[in-house]
Amino acid sequence: MFRYTNNRDIHQSVQCGLGCTIWAFSVLCADVVLEANVVIGSHCFVGKGCHLGEGTRLQSFVFLPPHTQIGAYCFLGPGVICTDDPYPTVKQPDVPLYTPNPPTIEHHASIGAGVIILPGIHIGAYALVGAGAVVTHDVPAGAKVCGNPARRMAGQQRTRDANL
Repeated sequence: MFRYTNNRDIHQSVQCGLGCTIWAFSVLCADVVLEANVVIGSHCFVGKGCHLGEGTRLQSFVFLPPHTQIGAYCFLGPGVICTDDPYPTVKQPDVPLYTPNPPTIEHHASIGAGVIILPGIHIGAYALVGAGAVVTHDVPAGAKVCGNPARRMAGQQRTRDANL
């Protein structure tokens, strides 16, 4: 049904589609759904309830907080960090738990190495995020962004027909 290497931690409730590959030292928490042909590189963390669309690839050291939604045929480069808490603190008595706000990444988006995506960010279909960017605002479909903070680059948009 799917391939995996030794030394990985996959919760028994994880649903893997046909052709999925999970490399060593990755953690997949409860209720994760991987559609067909998803590849998860080594040392990745996929939080509870995440959904990864068909053909999506996570390179090594990607972190996805709980309930992150990723569309089909997305690419997340090495060391991509998605966050879900705008004000992280240590749990203290009489302080309510935070309300998670994970990012959403639409189909065919490409996220470069070392990108940090802040809570609640929406990355549109066919968007391209350059390596090392810090994404602080939503990225429209087809847009190319880079930098810290990530800003839109001039030039042609990425589309289904012209995947530039």
